[in-house]
Amino acid sequence: MDFARFDKTVVRDFRTPRAKQIMQRTLEISRDNDAFHVVFDGVESLDQVEFIRSIGGTLAEGTLLSNAMSANEFLMRLETMGTSLPEAAPRQAE
Repeated sequence: MDFARFDKTVVRDFRTPRAKQIMQRTLEISRDNDAFHVVFDGVESLDQVEFIRSIGGTLAEGTLLSNAMSANEFLMRLETMGTSLPEAAPRQAE
């Protein structure tokens, strides 16, 4: 799976016409070609989330959603919620 990531400086400027145009066009290209997924980094406000949703974005990360954490802390949070990651499938020899 390939990803394109919008840096937090672009997400922060989501209200400017140029930033909106770039983000909307990138999402259109990703949907038309089914070639990559678009991640919006640095999401810090509900306004940003609403904008991302309004243009069809589905992947976001930032302090509004969660602060950065170690892998162990992430696993402990999953455990606290009563869930866990699925076991990885064994690799087959090529």
